[in-house]
Formats: sequence, C-alpha cells, structure tokens
Amino acid sequence: MLGAEWEVLEAARLAETDDRELSRRGDSILGALRQARADYRAKQARMILGLPAPGEQETLTLSQWRYGGSGHRYGEPFWAELARQRIATTRRIAREREQPDPG
Repeated sequence: MLGAEWEVLEAARLAETDDRELSRRGDSILGALRQARADYRAKQARMILGLPAPGEQETLTLSQWRYGGSGHRYGEPFWAELARQRIATTRRIAREREQPDPG
C-alpha cells in the first residue's frame, strides 16, 4: 500500500477507538488524514484541468501587482480635513447640548 493510503486506514482505525487514545495520537493522525485528502483533491484537480504536477513547472504569473503609492492622492487631504472638522463640530455641539443651561 502507498503511504497516504496507510495513513488513511490508520486514521479510520483510530476514529473507532475511545476518545482518550484519540486525543493523544489523534492530532497527528488527523493532520495526516487531512493532508492526504488535500493531496488527493489537488491531484484530481490537476488531472481535470490538465495541469502538470507541482514539481514539473515553473511559477506561473497570471497577473501583476502595481504599486499605487502611499498616503493621500490629489485632493484627498482636503476631504480628510473636512471630515475631521465635521466630526469635531458634531462632538462639540453634542457636548454643549449635554451641559446644563447656566441661566
């Protein structure tokens, strides 16, 4: 049997044991089961899509990222300052309404 198939059978056997034994060894076995399942699904997907095995190809670039700069762009500092002023004004008005009338 192949290694991955043996791990799957071992994981199935452990799944039928009591919880204490499973909790002790289960993490590594279930991790191996998940990895075997993921490898199998990846192999299936590669076969369906006609893609080569992972080690048989170079990195494929499907698109490129472009640096868009950092910070504000044209006009954005104005709008940021306007928003800050409006928030400050709204908070000031709310504080004034909460204070008792001196008269």
